Amino acid sequence: MDNFNAMFEDATTKSWWRQENGLAIAGALKGTYLPELPSAQMTVSDWLALHPNSLILQRDTNFKKQYADLIGYDEDTLKSSLEKRDTASWKMKSWVTGVSLNNKLKVYDWNMVMQKIILEDSLANTPILISAEQNGKTVYVLSRKIDNDTLHFTYNAINKLMEDEETKSL
Repeated sequence: MDNFNAMFEDATTKSWWRQENGLAIAGALKGTYLPELPSAQMTVSDWLALHPNSLILQRDTNFKKQYADLIGYDEDTLKSSLEKRDTASWKMKSWVTGVSLNNKLKVYDWNMVMQKIILEDSLANTPILISAEQNGKTVYVLSRKIDNDTLHFTYNAINKLMEDEETKSL
């Protein structure tokens, strides 16, 4: 562990890698970063709504107790000394939504995204939309550009959908 950051050793080069950013901090590949791949964090039900033909890796029943010990992790209800999620904004262990686009980076406060439900911004000259699911666990970052048009969105509280102002599409 390095400041609560798990370290991994690869079997080939014996380099030690940081979990948080894929940086090798020791060994033959010290200073090298693992390439980042697009990823998403969301509930299984939200994932399956987007990708209904997904295969899901099931829990290893040999570790049933260890899995049970993690129930409540995302809700910040564990009594573990390692979790200690800070639910306030912009603290060391606060949740954020990070966006990387064309080598430009921006981070959004999780609490603000959850409160506003939709948030418009731009990054790297691209108009973006940050949208939160009602479950408070899933956030999407989408482009607001369709062909040559930039769409502007509001949250329609009646049907709980986004509505674009230009076409009134939900």
